[in-house]
Amino acid sequence: MEGPFTPEVVPTPPPAPSILSYAEPVAPRLPTTYYPGPAGEIGTTAENVGRLRLAQAIILSVGVILLIVVIYYYTRAPSSGDLAQKGWTVYLRKGCGACDAQVKHLAGFSSYVVYGPDGTVLENRAKGALVPYGTIKGFPHWHNSSTGEVRTGLQDAAALKVMASAP
Repeated sequence: MEGPFTPEVVPTPPPAPSILSYAEPVAPRLPTTYYPGPAGEIGTTAENVGRLRLAQAIILSVGVILLIVVIYYYTRAPSSGDLAQKGWTVYLRKGCGACDAQVKHLAGFSSYVVYGPDGTVLENRAKGALVPYGTIKGFPHWHNSSTGEVRTGLQDAAALKVMASAP
């Protein structure tokens, strides 16, 4: 079909030379299929990458476990035995909100006294002489029978750790 609408075929010019085509030739590469593994055995690259990923995963897992152990050690409340061995006794009052909160920090603490609102002793698990109700300025009240140290108020896990580690 000839006429004014006949498509014209124009040859495409050759592509312009790339900067990379002028670069120096690259040294021949080692075969990409086989490389020595960690023990000298020959394996494919994929096998070696798999071994490397497994080693990385194991190292990362061990690191995370150690981090969890360290965090647990430094944030845990001391055991009740630690405080009792150091001579600490806690005095609580029935109906005291801070005393209830303190008891949650002291699972299984064995050296304590619970006073009623009128000052009567409701429960006594302390060894030795008791601190009289009238001399206690606030609850919970901590008394160390070995050193004579006194602490008043709610003691958090960090404070209890300091109390348990003191000489």
